[in-house]
Amino acid sequence: MRPVSLLADIGGTNARFALCGEAGKLRDAGSLRVADFPTFEDALEAYLAGIDGAKRAMVTRAFVAAAGPVGADGNIDLTNSRWRISQGTISKYIGGEAMVLNDVEAIALELPYIRLDGCRAIGATLPPPQTGNRLAVNVGTGFGASIAVRDRDGSWSAVATEAGHMCYAPQTENERRLGGHIATIEDLLSGAGISRAHRLLRENLAGTGSVPPPIALTASDVFAAAGSQPAATAAVLAFSDALARATSDLVLATGSWGGAYLAGSVVKTWADHSDHRRFREVFVGHGKMADRLRDVPTSVVTLPEPALLGLSRLV
Repeated sequence: MRPVSLLADIGGTNARFALCGEAGKLRDAGSLRVADFPTFEDALEAYLAGIDGAKRAMVTRAFVAAAGPVGADGNIDLTNSRWRISQGTISKYIGGEAMVLNDVEAIALELPYIRLDGCRAIGATLPPPQTGNRLAVNVGTGFGASIAVRDRDGSWSAVATEAGHMCYAPQTENERRLGGHIATIEDLLSGAGISRAHRLLRENLAGTGSVPPPIALTASDVFAAAGSQPAATAAVLAFSDALARATSDLVLATGSWGGAYLAGSVVKTWADHSDHRRFREVFVGHGKMADRLRDVPTSVVTLPEPALLGLSRLV
């Protein structure tokens, strides 16, 4: 019978698992909360405990993507969790080969295979991606980016980055109201970041001491309140502008003329409450590369489990 690979996509909040015997086809998918388990191995055992014993015995390889940089030792210390992903430990656990990748790197591996019905255009309907590198941006518990690189022979590979830790520079009066509390891209472009921006902007707009301390809102609450609550409206505007600039800068820095794909739970919620036309205007900008950027498609990935599907391309 065909060997089975274990796939895992580990973020700061959720750990997603699946089995795969053929590229692009997942089965026995399951999701667990990271906070419910002391270690990755505990979560892995909980997932495997729910798998038929015969299927479990067929697992010969593991491909694990996690939210953090892969160290020289092949291990990942998650940026927004205490978990450590050890390639060697996983290999011994399953009794076979294991590979560890960055989580957004796994999403980038799926970009060459995403069809138009697997994404939602931001702004005007755009043509299919042109030949060239493609950029994956993920906004969830944290911010990550990776590039799908088209090689000369037509094959694809992925390059991981730690773009979320680039410096943040406010550009508008609205963003300057955030003061010095936003140091990096991830400090704003993340679930905790939009909540933080809402709190800071409410304090700024209301005036120090003039109102009781605000109740902390989740990212979904902030997005839903945009348009009806001034601080939420300002926070979502700051988030949108920063996301557009960061995406544009990364396209320019990596030559990702084939398109920018936004993924992650926070981005999906943002897309339902944001001004797509303004996003495109900020993304394109007014510099010497505006005409080139105007031709770069931007979209939100609606495909379920893009990181697991990307890992399946390695099977």
